[in-house]
Amino acid sequence: MLLMVASSLIGGPAMMFVYLYLFTLLYHKGFFGKVTQAISKTGRMAFTNYLTQTIICTTIFYSYGLGLYGRVNYWQGILLAIAIYGLQLLWSHYWLRNYRFGPFEWLWRSMTYARWQPLKRQRE
Repeated sequence: MLLMVASSLIGGPAMMFVYLYLFTLLYHKGFFGKVTQAISKTGRMAFTNYLTQTIICTTIFYSYGLGLYGRVNYWQGILLAIAIYGLQLLWSHYWLRNYRFGPFEWLWRSMTYARWQPLKRQRE
């Protein structure tokens, strides 16, 4: 029993440090370059993606839409979340090719500065 407690107290944190070291090593070697580049675009449109994800999910789960609340099992929920996030990754990528901000980020920025901000990206 003492050996089990000691291995849990020492082994768990030791494995955490090993995982942290490996993750940091892979990051510095550039292993996550493409992934972080794709995710960063969704981060630049975080407010827009949050609102669109809310609209999509409430339409799927609430009674004014499909009404699937409580009818989606664990795996269907995971697949649905991956599909929605994948669509948002693609949409963010293509949107930011032509525009400087997401639509709601642009609206928020325009309201903050009390004047319309340029939305369209200037082509070189």
